[in-house]
Amino acid sequence: MKLCANRDCVFFVENLGMETLTISEQSIQKLEKVAGRLRAIAHPVRLAIIEMLTKNPKMSVTEIYLHLDIEQAAASHHLNIMKNKGILDAKRDGKKDLLFAQKYHTCRYYWLHR
Repeated sequence: MKLCANRDCVFFVENLGMETLTISEQSIQKLEKVAGRLRAIAHPVRLAIIEMLTKNPKMSVTEIYLHLDIEQAAASHHLNIMKNKGILDAKRDGKKDLLFAQKYHTCRYYWLHR
């Protein structure tokens, strides 16, 4: 389905003819934001990170990459993608950052995981 910013968008529904759907600019932006978050977690390593953070609410980058047995650079790459999309957040604790999943996204993950 293609989203457009016009007031009236026409979508062709297979075998049903034509359907007119009105989508506001705000709705399109919200849908694109949600799609971006879904793309951000659509990777096995990122799903594993979210799974770990649902069981251990705050973990350091070191704990994450050691637990997953991956390189530190790879862990940082995946964590940054999720932090940039608002799925994860970090809190400074001494010399290290502790990462945690945003509560809303954790609930959504459980819903998708069932």
